[in-house]
Amino acid sequence: ENYDHWLNINKRWLNTLGLKTPTTTSEFLNVMRAFRDRDPNGNGQKDEVPFALWNWGGGFITSFWGVSFSDGNCGIDNSGKVYYAPTTENTHQACIWWNQFKTESGLMDASVVGSQEGSWAKFTNHIQSGKVGCFVWSKLQGDSFDPELLKHYEAIAFPTANFRNPNGLDLPKV
Repeated sequence: ENYDHWLNINKRWLNTLGLKTPTTTSEFLNVMRAFRDRDPNGNGQKDEVPFALWNWGGGFITSFWGVSFSDGNCGIDNSGKVYYAPTTENTHQACIWWNQFKTESGLMDASVVGSQEGSWAKFTNHIQSGKVGCFVWSKLQGDSFDPELLKHYEAIAFPTANFRNPNGLDLPKV
């Protein structure tokens, strides 16, 4: 089985709002704000959940900055130097961005994430509601999600931050 996670975005909502699939962190933020503010489900209510996540998943956010938390959290940069991912400036910038994202009102329901217990049920209920614009998960089959609803979603590449460490660590592009 594959346990990798990726972003799944509601293509119907993108089309309804005339938006393109986000490829950068700035575009991702703008799309999530549009999902929050522009009623993409067309019901006249402000009930959309732009982004859903069932646990904090820091490795997912750092992927935007070219940092992977795997294989002991170590990597090799383009010059051949070994680095420890959690201590890079890219990880620092990812944490700053994520904190701003998760605290901006209405971009996600923070009550769903944070603890494993009970979060899965809240997460799947969000998705099943048809009111979620984007979510992180890998297994889109089985009993957890309605196959008809999932036809509205498409897996997309992680947006990039186009960030270069000011201290000179040139991380490889992911």
